[in-house]
Order: sequence, then structure tokens, then C-alpha cells
Amino acid sequence: MRVKEKIIDSISKMDEKELNILYGQIRILELIKSPKSLQKAVSIDRIREMTSTSKSSWAEAVMEDREERL
Repeated sequence: MRVKEKIIDSISKMDEKELNILYGQIRILELIKSPKSLQKAVSIDRIREMTSTSKSSWAEAVMEDREERL
């Protein structure tokens, strides 16, 4: 059996929970292949430069966001 046939056969035997997990993995693969994922990563120096000009506390913003979700 070829790989595609094996995959199709396996999918036909899956229950809904397994199909949901598989679909999540497929979405991850699509994101990896998307042009956005091919963009160059931002350097740590650039991140430090961008965050150094921020007047707010990012840690406090994260804590407030988490508190709102509770």
C-alpha cells in the first residue's frame, strides 16, 4: 500500500475524538507551510530595543489578563 492509501485507510477507522486530534495536527502543518512562517525571526536585540521604549509593565499586563480569565 502506498502512504496516501494507508493514511486514508487509517482515517476511515478513526472515531470523532481521533479525527479532531488529526485535524489539529493538519492545521499545524498548514501553519508551518504558510508564507508567514517563512518570515525571518526577530533578533533578541531588536526585541530588547522595542520593549525598552515601552512605558508600561508587560508583566503586570499579563497578570491582569490572567486575572480577568479566572
